[in-house]
Order: sequence, then structure tokens, then C-alpha cells
Amino acid sequence: MTVSVVALAVAACGSDETGAESGGDAVPVAASTDVWGSVLDAVGGEHVEVTSIITDPALDLHSYESTPEDGLIIAESRLLLYNGGGYDHFAEQFVEQEDGVVAVDALEVSGHAPDEEDGEEHEDGHEDDGEHEDDGEHGEDGQEHEDEHGDDEGGHHHDLRVNEHVFYDLETVRTVAETVADELGELRPANREEFAENAAAFGAELDELAGQAAELGEAHPDLTVLATEPVAEYLLDLAGAEDITPTEFTDAIETQSDVPAAVQDEVLTALESGDIDVVINNPQTESPVTRQLVTEAESAGIPVVDMTETLPDGVSDYAEWISNQLDTLATAVEE
Repeated sequence: MTVSVVALAVAACGSDETGAESGGDAVPVAASTDVWGSVLDAVGGEHVEVTSIITDPALDLHSYESTPEDGLIIAESRLLLYNGGGYDHFAEQFVEQEDGVVAVDALEVSGHAPDEEDGEEHEDGHEDDGEHEDDGEHGEDGQEHEDEHGDDEGGHHHDLRVNEHVFYDLETVRTVAETVADELGELRPANREEFAENAAAFGAELDELAGQAAELGEAHPDLTVLATEPVAEYLLDLAGAEDITPTEFTDAIETQSDVPAAVQDEVLTALESGDIDVVINNPQTESPVTRQLVTEAESAGIPVVDMTETLPDGVSDYAEWISNQLDTLATAVEE
């Protein structure tokens, strides 16, 4: 990112506030990915012009390199919605360098963010070694999850408290939508009530999605999954699925490092055991190891369901995206 160019753009953007405050032109807003862009669109409606930086459904977001154009998109926007937690680090870097942008950090408002003393370790997760240590100091939601699915039951416990893929956490998305409505209301007071109504309507859609996930869990109470990456872990947890993937495996995939041979053998043995109902695959982090896992699963007759980090072609609505994936998962486990 070219900071000097971005800084000039921010100064120019900040000096022109007539459109947003007068209720004239649509408010320019930006999102780090089109998933978060769809949330902005749902809340802002016709009063916002949304630009999403990452929209490629085939892109590996873990290796994304920002461009000067990304910085200009953010600089020319009145509000930025980004994921946080090191996931979209280019957006975080911009926010750190410039005080003038109104920014909403989804992980920060989610309640899943680590305590401040652990934050640096987590934020560097994608860029460095990806290891997420658990010291049990991350709030009530995480504690409840640990009590219900903790290590004392055996297997590999995935700590949702430090999983940065919060766009699959419906309660986080609800909180983000409400936060965005508040911020847009400050930028465009004349439409404050409409933003709040849009967020409430969007929240009702999230309730329906939660019900859809619960129905899946009720129909398949012992659903066991293996995942190439913990991208959809919050949603799977909501459906009551048990993810038995070794943490060392998913850490290696996320950080594009080598999977230890013993861990890879453990995953392949699990596939052969007959205990896996479905493999959850993130096609955007494909590697020779994940391709082998998918091939072995298909050979064993285990269904493979893709769950992505950006919207697929032809889909621009968040609720539609999540609902389609839940439908696909339900169909796969019923076959």
C-alpha cells in the first residue's frame, strides 16, 4: 500500500462531506471482502455505494497482497468494514496509519477477540506461524463452548475464541450490522431510522439461518466432520457438528506450511475409519495436501462440501450465501 498517496486521498475525501450529510448522493463505503460488503449493502440499501476490495471466489485470502488501489478505495470511502484479527491485515494497517476513516472491526465487536495481552500473538496468526494458544482468558462465550466441547471428551478441540473467520458467526454478523447502522446514522442522520430498520430486517434473516442450522443439528445430532480449514467452524458449531480435524493440520493449511507426516497420516486414517460424515473443504486454500484429502474422501464415499471465504459467482446476498451452504450440507449428509 502506498501510504503517501492514500494519505492525500484521505485529506481530499475528508474535506468533502456535503453529500453524506445532506442526504444527497449515496455514501461511499468500503469492505475488505464481498462477504462484509453484502452486510454493508443490506444495512445501507440505496443510501450507500459499496466497494468490496476482495471479490475473487478463487483467491486464497491468506496470501493476498494489497495494492495502492486498495488504499485509494478505502481512502475515498466514508466507512470501512473489515474482518480484523490479521485476516485482512492490509485494512488493519490502513486504519492504524490514518485516524480519519470510520472503521468497523468485525472481530473487535464480536466478543471473540483475545484479551489485549494476547492480541499481538493472535493478530500475527495468518502472517507468521498461525499457532493459536489457549490460556482460557477470552470471555464467557468461549468458556461456554469449552465446557460443552472441551478436551476432556477427547479428540481435537478447536477454540472458536480465536477463530478469526467471524463472518460465519451469525451473532457476530448481527452485531456488525447493528454497529454499521449506528455509524451510517452518524454519517447520514436523515436516514438513521431506515438504517436501523434495515439492520433489524437483516437480523430477522439471520434468525432464520440460525433456525436452519438448528434443524440440521436436530436431524443429524451426531454429525462428524473433517475440515481442510476451520473457515466455517462457527456455523458448524451452531449446527452441533463435531469437528475432529487435528489442529496441527488446519494450522498448517492456513499458514501454507508443511503438514507433519504423522498428522497427515492421522487425517487419512480418520477418513478410512468410517466415522466421518462429511468433509468440509475450503477451495480457496487448496494445496496438494487438501487435494489428497478430498480425493481420499471421495474414494471412500464421503461427501465433500465446499465452504468459501468470499461470495460465489452470481450471489451477492449474505443470507442467500449461508442458506445455500446449509442446504448443500444437509443434502450431503442425507445421501
